[in-house]
Amino acid sequence: MSVSRPGSGDLHGSRPASPPGGPEEKDPSQSDTGDVFIARQPILDAGQRIFGYELLFRSGAANVYDSSDPTEATSRLVASAISVHGLDTLTLGAQAFINVTRDILLAGTVLVLPSHRTVLEILETLTPDHDVIEACKALKRRGYRIALDDFVDDDRHRPFVALADMIKVDVLATTPDDQRALIKRIGRPGLAFVAEKVETPTAFADARAAGYKYFQGYFFSRPVLVGARDVPSAKMNYLRLLAELNQPAHTLWGLEEIIKRDVGLSYKLLRYVNSAFFGRARRIESLIDALLLVGEDKIKAWASVMALSAMASDRPAALQAMAVTRGNFCERLAAASPVSISAADAFLVGLFSLLDAMVGRPLPDILRELSLTSEVTETLLGEETPLRPVYELAVAHERADWDVMGTRTVALGIPQGKSSVLYRDAITWAHETCSQLSR
Repeated sequence: MSVSRPGSGDLHGSRPASPPGGPEEKDPSQSDTGDVFIARQPILDAGQRIFGYELLFRSGAANVYDSSDPTEATSRLVASAISVHGLDTLTLGAQAFINVTRDILLAGTVLVLPSHRTVLEILETLTPDHDVIEACKALKRRGYRIALDDFVDDDRHRPFVALADMIKVDVLATTPDDQRALIKRIGRPGLAFVAEKVETPTAFADARAAGYKYFQGYFFSRPVLVGARDVPSAKMNYLRLLAELNQPAHTLWGLEEIIKRDVGLSYKLLRYVNSAFFGRARRIESLIDALLLVGEDKIKAWASVMALSAMASDRPAALQAMAVTRGNFCERLAAASPVSISAADAFLVGLFSLLDAMVGRPLPDILRELSLTSEVTETLLGEETPLRPVYELAVAHERADWDVMGTRTVALGIPQGKSSVLYRDAITWAHETCSQLSR
């Protein structure tokens, strides 16, 4: 149930990489030590726009890298980001935050990454000896930025402060008063503070008031609940559209009746099917021709994403991107799993999982207005269903929950490395889809 270009190949499988050594060269993300998990966590600015992503790596199902060699871990992350997953795919042009070790700094491994797009995170365990400080200075001369992760203001870490472009502070481990005092004490022009583990809108507001410039966490995906009567009518109209679109059965003519009630949706559908994306010589001028061209399932997916986009128009762009990525990733997981799972239902679970944040009402209230299958509804409400492992694996990839990634890939019968490839492809699909909708 995806919107894909006709003839583009297997939507749900992995796209073959083309490393420099040719098709027979080994995929760096599939080393002898095991498969790779890639996760990313968003970093937003005060306007809740994406500034960057912290890229995180683990091998296999272990909660720590299984070779106990953090240098090799970052080396494989860099190799994977460049030649397999693609830095542009993982960050979509935003800044890439990458953890570095002493050996990585001294070896210059990160030089394969573009300096204008890369922020090097110095872990709190790193000792600022002479060689490390000189390596940081050399990388800064090349244009790389330095961030201090989980910063603690003590004598041991202070030599790093003069080199830092960013300082990341765990807002759950420090009091608001201590945070304000820290920013006042060591703040200077050119030094930005990043609040980590910002998980609620209230925490975001507090951190912004304290003087942080950037924010890492999932506060934007938490609902700010309002009364039902305060929900804008336009959002309610799109909710009703979603409900109708996802009835168990619709004829193409029935879908036409639903879509043509919304002038904007009708216009965008015709513009979509007449775009270069489809490469049609003959112009499509009627909704029914458009539906016949694209197909019922793909139109349902397209219209659902359209409706979701309209509902999230007053929310951070990262929220819509996350919902669309979840939907497509869940669909890909269901299609790749030998377990009998409906890919169409998996798509809806991922897509609708953030409706409460978009609408500002409790999810159970919203779901009562949508005639979804019982399995989709139960999954969204937290019950154990065949779709639950799919949803939990999608969330685990967002939050770098390595334990859950390991157990859920096993439950779904999906090779561990493949889930990261599917996640990468879902990120690409979501970016392309959201870009089309914004035109």
